[in-house]
Amino acid sequence: MWPVWVQKRKANAMIVIEIEKKERGKYRIVTDEDITIYLYYKELKALALEINREITEANWAKAMSILLARGKKRVFHLLARQDYTRYYITKKLRKDGYRDCLIEEIITYFEDKGFIDDLRFVEKYYAYYKEQKKSACY
Repeated sequence: MWPVWVQKRKANAMIVIEIEKKERGKYRIVTDEDITIYLYYKELKALALEINREITEANWAKAMSILLARGKKRVFHLLARQDYTRYYITKKLRKDGYRDCLIEEIITYFEDKGFIDDLRFVEKYYAYYKEQKKSACY
């Protein structure tokens, strides 16, 4: 069974109402249900998304899969350099145009794997600044 954000009934089929070219080869796709997603040109063509055409359930699921994989890759890239809080990762993904339902799934994935841990972040942050304060005294 697909997650709720993938499921679409035929009666409520979505229609693409706008495709706008953005920077770095991305395209902003807006549906009649006021849902906005960002895809690259190759993905847009592979999914056969066109203005005033219906998005099939299969293509919607593929688009969400693409975005989920891209979101995970983005978070891996962020976490490779340092730890971040759940709040910060959520803020970054929202800024990048990810939908809340995808963000929640991405965050949960990383929390389950132990990569995002707010308590660990606070402990490291506290230890770092405590050490900085000690060094400044000498």
